[in-house]
Amino acid sequence: MEPRDQRAVETRDDVLVFSTPVLDRPVEVTGPIELRLFVASSARDTDFTGKLVDVYPDGRAMILTEGILRALPHVIDDAGAPRRRRMSHRTPHYNPHRGTSHGQGHQMMSHHSPIDEPVCL
Repeated sequence: MEPRDQRAVETRDDVLVFSTPVLDRPVEVTGPIELRLFVASSARDTDFTGKLVDVYPDGRAMILTEGILRALPHVIDDAGAPRRRRMSHRTPHYNPHRGTSHGQGHQMMSHHSPIDEPVCL
C-alpha cells in the first residue's frame, strides 16, 4: 500500500477522527497495529474501517495502514428487525510488522468510518 493523502476523508460527516497533539519530539511506533472497537449498532451487518495516519506540519495527512471489519452475527428480534446491540470487536492486525517514525511537529491520527470510500465504492 502506498501512502495516500487523507485530508479530504477527515472532513466527511461519517468519519470519526482522533489525533494526538502536535509532537514536541520524534516518536517511533513499532510492532503490530490493532484496532479495538466498542460500538452499538441497529444494522443487520455493519462494516467498520480504521486508518492510522501521519499528519505532517504542512497539513498532509498520509495513510500508514488500514483495516476493515464486518461485525457479525445478526441479532434479530421476533419481528425480524435488527436489534440494537453493543459489540466489542478487534480487527485483524492492520499490519503485523509495522515500524514508523513520526517527526517533531507531526501528529498521529486515526480515522474510523462505516465505509472505506473510495476504495469500497
